[in-house]
Amino acid sequence: MNKETYLTEYPKHENMRENVKKDKNRLHFHMMPPTGWMNDPNGFSYYQGEYHLFYQYYPYDTHWDSMHWGHVVSKDLLHWEYLPAALAPDEEYDKGGCFSGSAIELDDGRQLLMYTAVDHETLEDGSKRDIQTQAVAVGDGRDYVKYEKNPVLTEKDLPEGASKVDFRDPKIWKGKDGNFYCVIGSRPDLTGNLSASLQKIRNVLERCGSVRISLNWMENTFS
Repeated sequence: MNKETYLTEYPKHENMRENVKKDKNRLHFHMMPPTGWMNDPNGFSYYQGEYHLFYQYYPYDTHWDSMHWGHVVSKDLLHWEYLPAALAPDEEYDKGGCFSGSAIELDDGRQLLMYTAVDHETLEDGSKRDIQTQAVAVGDGRDYVKYEKNPVLTEKDLPEGASKVDFRDPKIWKGKDGNFYCVIGSRPDLTGNLSASLQKIRNVLERCGSVRISLNWMENTFS
């Protein structure tokens, strides 16, 4: 569902939201979306005098589906104002969902959201798999516009041996030197035979220096 659909469909659920609001089991101390499905929090930040909390959100039903970014703000972390979704999967590169990410204030005063954009590719056998890239949007704390040259990071930016299928959850921050930095979760590309996959994991761990794990359980389980 794209943002146009969200703006059309969301008002139709007003009666449902009112019913949920009156439900005796609804949480009042903790943040809880008006209706729909909620996943992990994203982009928790302090911007223009308010705490901004975004979260993985499917507003149309009570099950997981193409993720949006829900959005609430608070001045005290106790009382929350529920805002329209900040992001919806409305572009070709993120039509599979706007997955997790982070938020930061830019030097010009705007707020930047960096998130994982999900698309799909069809394999030779007809099956589909996710392709994950990184995208950004900027806004004023209420409305956000996606960058016209998204995605800003793709599989071309990955180190050799990393998976384009699991390439997500960017965390961005500003260093003391004034530069912006970002770390992103990934894993070795495990396509191919087991021996090659285990070797890829070893190579990654060796590059990590002090990181050590045992691969014996994998070899014993899958050999």
